[in-house]
Amino acid sequence: MKIGIIKLRCLRSDGRHESTKLERLNLDQAHVIAERILQIGNGLYTEVEICTENGCVETVHRYDAVGATSSKVWSILVQ
Repeated sequence: MKIGIIKLRCLRSDGRHESTKLERLNLDQAHVIAERILQIGNGLYTEVEICTENGCVETVHRYDAVGATSSKVWSILVQ
């Protein structure tokens, strides 16, 4: 299911926010991109929020010894 525009809000280690918009993706694809941002950033970012037009639906946290952690709040309305 395509969502439309998804916004990734990246929280840097210094507390600053950066954001980018992704078009024509679904939430699973956005989650994979968020994990890659954290991995490639190598400590630059602490978390990435995945947001739709309805608000934030998931927060992916930086990898720890066990792996990536995320907190999902699925509030998408299916019509």
